[in-house]
Amino acid sequence: MTPYEETEPGTAWQTVVVQGTLVDIDNGEDETAPAALARNT
Repeated sequence: MTPYEETEPGTAWQTVVVQGTLVDIDNGEDETAPAALARNT
């Protein structure tokens, strides 16, 4: 998946390339975004 954004029309782009496997999780297994960021820093 490659999401992208044109930040300044015609001149500046931001791109992110994501690689990996998507896995479904149960609602009880999800964590909040701040908790995930703290765990991964």
